Amino acid sequence: MNKPFITTINPRTAQTIDHHPLLSTEELKKRLDQLDQAQKVYQKEAVSKRVERLAAICKTLTSRREEFARVISQEMGKHEEEARQEIDKCHFLCETFRDQAPSMLAQETYQLGDERAVVSYHPLGVILLIMPWNYPFWQVFRAAIPALLSGNGVVLKHAENTTRSALLLEEVLGQEFGFKDLFQTFVISRDQTEQLLGAASIKAVSFTGSARAGREIASIAGKHLKKCVLELGGSDPYLILEDADLKESAKKIAQSRMANCGQSCIAAKRILIHSAVFESFTTELKNQLEPFMPTSEGHSRLAPLARQDLLLELDRQVKDSVAKGAKCLLGGVPLAGPGFFYPPTMLTKLSPGMPAYDEELFGPVFSLIPFQNEQDALSIANGSLYGLGGGVFTQNTALGAELALRGLQAGNTAVNGIVKSDPRLPFGGIKASGYGRELGKFGMWEFVNIKTTFLS
Repeated sequence: MNKPFITTINPRTAQTIDHHPLLSTEELKKRLDQLDQAQKVYQKEAVSKRVERLAAICKTLTSRREEFARVISQEMGKHEEEARQEIDKCHFLCETFRDQAPSMLAQETYQLGDERAVVSYHPLGVILLIMPWNYPFWQVFRAAIPALLSGNGVVLKHAENTTRSALLLEEVLGQEFGFKDLFQTFVISRDQTEQLLGAASIKAVSFTGSARAGREIASIAGKHLKKCVLELGGSDPYLILEDADLKESAKKIAQSRMANCGQSCIAAKRILIHSAVFESFTTELKNQLEPFMPTSEGHSRLAPLARQDLLLELDRQVKDSVAKGAKCLLGGVPLAGPGFFYPPTMLTKLSPGMPAYDEELFGPVFSLIPFQNEQDALSIANGSLYGLGGGVFTQNTALGAELALRGLQAGNTAVNGIVKSDPRLPFGGIKASGYGRELGKFGMWEFVNIKTTFLS
């Protein structure tokens, strides 16, 4: 190929899928100008008309569901059934915002004595989305749909290993939305992304990814005084209290951690267990993980990690933790190829200074940490740099609610269940997990000018 290109690899086979050429500087500028002009026209369209455009997207998500799921699975490795569920969730998001966006963006009138004031919502312009590979459709939909419905244009810079998904998203959110040039995927390098973020027509950025990359994005955005929303992952703690239903809690913890082969920002990662039930819960968790363990016949229900470098980094974190004194109860060794498979892994005897205690581990690794009482549990849980999600398992629902509502320092918590994103509710984190919110009315309002007008 004459132009620089991105290579995508199937993580199940480690075989090359495709090569995707990068945009040239001239192509990038031309397409950005087209998008900017399209947005200036589109912003004049009524919200009621914008939401009507979602019907075509919903129809395409239904008719091409199997195709989209197959591409997601090939590019980043998740099972096709999980990919189908991801497409279905995008469909539900479109239905939710179709019904709720008009009221979210409706202007409000306030009577202030003899004076009136109106609060109204207006688009910012073109929004840059820098999106991750782990949920290649869902992550984009939950940022793009509110941005589009509020009158913005959207540029998508997707993760390199999900470039085919990114191009399909341009078909669905660009062509099917029915407003030419308003949503575009740019296949570009990291250097080009930094230049794009500084372009005058880019008014804000939404980024989901690592805390390290988030700091870089925020720094560049801050230099140009541009709004940004950051969702930067987490090391989510789940508290297993002494009275918890151990079998049910182990089932849900396994479900949370093994979804997407552990490659989820809101997966259960640090499992804090009352010392009185530590051994019993560990046994229950092992039982729940049995279907995911490799056998002589294959990998059973285990999916691969998305890239080789992710596998190597996870392996390093586990080995480093063990070298510093952690005990590995299960797994802990990458599986022989082909593909980037890492087995369910359980670590105990953890302490500060170990990667499995301090860092986010993006894969099917369970960090098991005992505690003596609720105060001890909260101290450990909140001692993390992160603050995205967390939960409490207990039969004392009042205590569970108190710990989840007022105890855990996170943007999303749950009692006797697992944290999840829902288009009807705000989603985001605190501390090193980022700032700003996606979804719900708060997500809709992130990329609008909330204007106050006084009327005599």
